[in-house]
Amino acid sequence: MAATGFRKKEGLTFKAERKPLILPMILAVIGGVLQTLSWPSPGLWPLCFVALVPLIVAVDGQSGKRAFFLGWVYGLALSFSSLPWLADVLVGYGGMGSALGWLVFSLLAAFLAIYQGFFGWLVTMCLPGPFLWALMGSVAWCGLDWLKNWVFTGFNWTPLAGPLALSPE
Repeated sequence: MAATGFRKKEGLTFKAERKPLILPMILAVIGGVLQTLSWPSPGLWPLCFVALVPLIVAVDGQSGKRAFFLGWVYGLALSFSSLPWLADVLVGYGGMGSALGWLVFSLLAAFLAIYQGFFGWLVTMCLPGPFLWALMGSVAWCGLDWLKNWVFTGFNWTPLAGPLALSPE
């Protein structure tokens, strides 16, 4: 089985893993909600420093496909906990019905979660040592946040470092 993170590879196998996904999914949801809680309202800005920890723990030891899925779940939790006001805007100002407004918002949330899915997949790559692994993980998150600003939607309302703009000096 291929080990993930900064652990050494033990060998490759093509046998599908059948570990339960419920605990990793719960961790991914917790991470997304932690990132939302770090925003100015409710104002727990120090949480932005630990919001990715549950996701990284969740993807450790997972296959690339499962890690992408867990990152996508993190992104869904983030979008649904921090951006539900978009559905209200679509309904109230966009003239959409409630069901259509929530459907469009859900599709946008599912699309935006792809970026976190790619992060989940990227952090499962084996690298020689924890320092390099942490550095590449940081580069991957920042690069994907930057891409979210420019590719397709240009919609980056939830950057990880955003809460620091209003934090105490």
